Amino acid sequence: ALEILLSISTQYIEKLKLLNKQRLKIESNLRDSLTNKQLYDLMEIEKSLVYFLTSLKANADVVTKLFRTKSIKLYEEDKDLLEDVKIENNQGIETTELYTRILNSITGSYSSLISNELNKTMKTLTLFTVFLTLPTLVFSFFGMNVILPIDDKDPFSWIITLIIALILVIWIGLALWKKRIF
Repeated sequence: ALEILLSISTQYIEKLKLLNKQRLKIESNLRDSLTNKQLYDLMEIEKSLVYFLTSLKANADVVTKLFRTKSIKLYEEDKDLLEDVKIENNQGIETTELYTRILNSITGSYSSLISNELNKTMKTLTLFTVFLTLPTLVFSFFGMNVILPIDDKDPFSWIITLIIALILVIWIGLALWKKRIF
C-alpha cells in the first residue's frame, strides 16, 4: 500500500510537469495573438491545478494519519517508505501551489494587457467621434431655419461654414495634442 502511495505521489509530480509544459506552450502562443481558446485552455489548467491541490492535500492527511496510527505496525523500511511518500506528496503540494500562483500571475497580466488595449481602442474611437461630431454640429447649426450672419444668397456661405468647422476641429485637435491625449 505504501508503494502504491509513493507511485501515486510520483505520478502527480509527472502530471504537474505536463500541465506546466502545456501552460508554457499556451503562454508562448499568447505572445503572438490572444484568442478565447487559449484563455479557456488556461482556465482548464487552473481548474486541474485546483483538483490536484485538493487531492494532494487529502493524500497528505492520509500520510499524516499513517504516521500517527499505532494500530498498524510499521517496520523501519515501512517508515522510510512512508517518509518518502510524505516528501513526494509535500513536493507535489508545493509545486501545485507554485504553478497556481504563476498561472494567476499570468492571467492577471494578460487581463491588464487586454484592458489596456481596450482603453486604447476606446480612446481612438472617442477621438474619432469628437472630430466627426464637431463639423456636424457646425453644419447643423448653419442649416437651421433662423436668420444667421451668413445668408444663403452669399455664394461663399458654404465655404465660410466649412472654414468655421475646420477651425473648430483644428482648435480642439491642438488642445487635445497639448494635453497629450493623442
